[in-house]
Amino acid sequence: DLREIRRMVGIAERGFRSPEAGILHRPGDVVGETIAVRAAQVLRDNRKAGEDIDRIANSPAFKSIQVDVSGPVNGFLDDLRRAGVEVDDLGNLPKDAFKGSEFSGLSGIESTIATVLSQLQGANNTSALSVHRMKRILDKNISYGKDVRGLDASTEGMIRKLRRGLDDVLDQQFSAYDNANTRYATTINALDELQSVAGKRVNLTEDT
Repeated sequence: DLREIRRMVGIAERGFRSPEAGILHRPGDVVGETIAVRAAQVLRDNRKAGEDIDRIANSPAFKSIQVDVSGPVNGFLDDLRRAGVEVDDLGNLPKDAFKGSEFSGLSGIESTIATVLSQLQGANNTSALSVHRMKRILDKNISYGKDVRGLDASTEGMIRKLRRGLDDVLDQQFSAYDNANTRYATTINALDELQSVAGKRVNLTEDT
């Protein structure tokens, strides 16, 4: 803002008059301070949103209310079938289920898909809390699959589509959960943008 611009101009002018001042205080320092201050506030907002999500997810309503996630689950099964995987309506994989599919012989991807399916069995009508936990499990499978199992882009896309579908079911039934998730996603994007400006040498999410 205008105050920060004036500070930068003032620092630059002092640098012209005194080389020592120019070394100790650079105009760019103001930008760095501004980014750090904003990042700290966004990080606080992000953590608050995360706490709100956990609080809502562990509320009596989430534990007791049953939700229907058959839409996203069946969509995931259909995506697997289109890729040539043999899977029944309950998510069971018969022997040689991956033979002739896009994932045939890719043991890491086959293992990730089997792990995801094991979490979905019997999930068509389950508690909202269980669905929330499923989302967390899918997140971990995506991270672990990419880092260890060689998860490819198409399989990752299928799992992310499933996760979005589960999240949509919860968002539509619980407005507070939707609001907290939106705030969490918004602050994550803001932190990513601020980190991009700050550069790799500075970790804006590190506690000081």
